[in-house]
Amino acid sequence: MTSLLGATVSSTVSGPASISGHLLNFHGPVAYALIGFLAFAEAALMVGFFIPGETAVVIGGVLAGLGKVNLGLVIVVVVVCAIAGDSVGFEVGRKAGPWLTSHRPLQGNSAVRSTMALLEKYGGPAVFLGRFIAFARAIIPGLAGMSGLRYRTFLFWNVLGGIAWGVGYTLL
Repeated sequence: MTSLLGATVSSTVSGPASISGHLLNFHGPVAYALIGFLAFAEAALMVGFFIPGETAVVIGGVLAGLGKVNLGLVIVVVVVCAIAGDSVGFEVGRKAGPWLTSHRPLQGNSAVRSTMALLEKYGGPAVFLGRFIAFARAIIPGLAGMSGLRYRTFLFWNVLGGIAWGVGYTLL
């Protein structure tokens, strides 16, 4: 066991569970920062399939249950970071979306095409529902920015989804 910024990290955790295993050992400000960063980065950088935002949020709830962090503060951090991350993802999609979807791994991706079709058909409600689907949570904000969806509409549904997802998954 080693200490890292006030957190005890076990060196025996490895493989796919290593990130979540390490997160369980953090507490205090470092835990809030990591959980918030992962919730933010999942959609802000359109790399949610690589960054475990949902897992970090659930672990934040577990850490609160263990008394390592404050439950109310974890919920606030998660909700604010999730909403902010999606808003950044929207802007990335608005400015760089066509370039991103013309390059790997998004180029010609059938899931991207079908998600874009849902977004164009349902608009804001697709933003809300996409929050609860792993792949969609990562790409809907960027695709919404590309699709011409008004930011005001996006923000309304993003806030509703961010609150429902952040509170729900933290309490899960």
